[in-house]
Amino acid sequence: MSEREGISQDVSIGSPARSGPTLAELGINRRNLWWWVAQHTLNFLLRAGWGLQVDGFEHLPPAGPYLICGNHPSEIDPVVLGAALPFRPTFVAGHELERYPVIFWLLQRFDPVLVRRGMPDIGAVRACLARLEAGDVVVIYPEGGVVQDRLLGTLHPGAAFLALRTRVPVVPAAIFGVAQVWPLGARFPRGGKITIRFGLPLHPKDGERPADLTKRIEAALLDLLQKRTGEQANRRTGEPANRRTGGQGTASRRPGR
Repeated sequence: MSEREGISQDVSIGSPARSGPTLAELGINRRNLWWWVAQHTLNFLLRAGWGLQVDGFEHLPPAGPYLICGNHPSEIDPVVLGAALPFRPTFVAGHELERYPVIFWLLQRFDPVLVRRGMPDIGAVRACLARLEAGDVVVIYPEGGVVQDRLLGTLHPGAAFLALRTRVPVVPAAIFGVAQVWPLGARFPRGGKITIRFGLPLHPKDGERPADLTKRIEAALLDLLQKRTGEQANRRTGEPANRRTGGQGTASRRPGR
């Protein structure tokens, strides 16, 4: 769970003067120090090696709780998205990632909720509800598994259920290029360019059913994915991007919070 312990304000008389704040006073304790190191290291490597670009930071709410729902084109999606975000989210990930020791070790730095695929996992649902109620940002991949043979697979309603239960918004996140960098079955990364694009938050409606909210999440993700596909086609043909996208430009990037 996220560390939210308070910092004692008791100061002993005669304590030696300090030249600067401690790690605890900076909000960096021993557990999230590992996250801070991993996040900054991975962010640098992804930008230097694979040109990581993140668009639409301005669509993220200023604080949690909320959900981020993304497409799932590769096993390393949580690592990539975790490195791109300027805060530590809670990832919902499958136990099967234990088969990839390095990826699983990196993912553990983000304190995930592990779920068993293919069976009802009430414990994981309760853990997600607790994280949201505590104000966390929870990342879910509604496809439930890696999908590389099409733009977007069938979405499961679990994310919509959590959003409706807690009345938190859902931010769609489209991930591009990761399937080429780390295809299914690959042991090592390959060349390519990685882009993440966040869309406008979707707010639960009164009386809305999980199936209906799931359809809205699916439509938002497809819109982001198809716009990106259209932009890539425009670049290949030399046609101006705004001619086919209705004049909508790329969202600006917001500095980390």
